[in-house]
Amino acid sequence: MILFGSFCGGVVGALGLGGSVVFNPVMLGLGVRPRVASATSMYITLFGACSRTLVFLTMGDVNLPYAGMLGLCGMCGIIGGLTLIKKLIAKYERPSIIVFVLAVILGISAIMVPIFNVKNMLEHVKEHISITSFGSLCPHAAKI
Repeated sequence: MILFGSFCGGVVGALGLGGSVVFNPVMLGLGVRPRVASATSMYITLFGACSRTLVFLTMGDVNLPYAGMLGLCGMCGIIGGLTLIKKLIAKYERPSIIVFVLAVILGISAIMVPIFNVKNMLEHVKEHISITSFGSLCPHAAKI
């Protein structure tokens, strides 16, 4: 399990996906109830997002007005989405609705990530930027 988790974490990190793309299906496959798997995934995502935000804040790379507006819109979307899912589960008495929502999000991610990455790669090729070389390992070294 540790090897599988390490491998999946590396793949998720390399592709820029959220950890819930891996953790949700694994937890559901292990028999964890959908509500528990979803809540655990949201906690993992919250912890990761907060730590990355703190790093970017310390480096001075955050546009605070934009981040505040994005946070407000995200909060409204989360409250609306959770309210809708809660009503659907109460109406149809099917907690599996969460599984279907997670599957749809995973499917959309599986389609959109390669599309945007290929688009970005083609832009780099057009601008004669090497797509196989690595950038600086410490881009903020000049600021220090």
